[in-house]
Amino acid sequence: MANSDSNLPADLFMELASETRCAILLMLKEKPTRTNKLAKDLNLTVQETHRNTARLTETGMIRKDSEGLFSLTEYGKLIVDQIQYYQFLFKHQNFFEDHSCDLPPKFKQRLGVLNNCELITKVTNVQQRIKKIESEAKDHIKLIVSQAWEDEGKILLDRVKNGVKISTIFGFDSVMPDEIEDNIQKKLISFIQKGSLEQKIVDDNVKISLFIADKQAAVMFPNQKGEVDMNTLFSGKDPEFYEWCNDYFEYLWNTAKPIVKGRTKFY
Repeated sequence: MANSDSNLPADLFMELASETRCAILLMLKEKPTRTNKLAKDLNLTVQETHRNTARLTETGMIRKDSEGLFSLTEYGKLIVDQIQYYQFLFKHQNFFEDHSCDLPPKFKQRLGVLNNCELITKVTNVQQRIKKIESEAKDHIKLIVSQAWEDEGKILLDRVKNGVKISTIFGFDSVMPDEIEDNIQKKLISFIQKGSLEQKIVDDNVKISLFIADKQAAVMFPNQKGEVDMNTLFSGKDPEFYEWCNDYFEYLWNTAKPIVKGRTKFY
């Protein structure tokens, strides 16, 4: 078949279908390496290593310098950066069979940054992790809330009293129990007036719940019904994951509206 821009990159997928070649690429991402070192660290024979590095060289993903060091080409670097995307999807295939990811394409394309996150399951474990993330905050907390709960509200009240800047986005359908309104929200009004607490609302349902505190973050995805699953949580401190979470928060913050007292269910 003649090459054209519309053809799928079948040859590329063929090369990446090899676990050995993927392992070589990921190892070379760390630093340039000689054949013997690749073979030793990946438990390969020298012959296997030669054969696979030759194929990767032919595809233009790696090169060998005059000192015998293999390294990624720029083309190879771009490809390796996408491997973690497929690693994440493959690792969590069962998760995405009953969860959705209704996000803008620019955030879907970066899902690989979640590859180093821990998947927390069971609602009690999830709540404990969220409490830990928020209670450790010293500088800022950013939240996208699908459902408020009293213990979390108490933590946020304590943090804002201790000088932590809090920014919260509610969805049109976010659940706000009566005890939150009576015991927490009213106590937060003075901090809103001081500017240390900001709250906004989006007209639509929130697609995910998000928790950002200083240099760590966590995210909940919705189930197939579009309801945020409170029983599962991806959590981590990886800088790229933190950046992904923060970028999504800022994306939504820029389209959200201020909560006006007396005009919403939150006051």
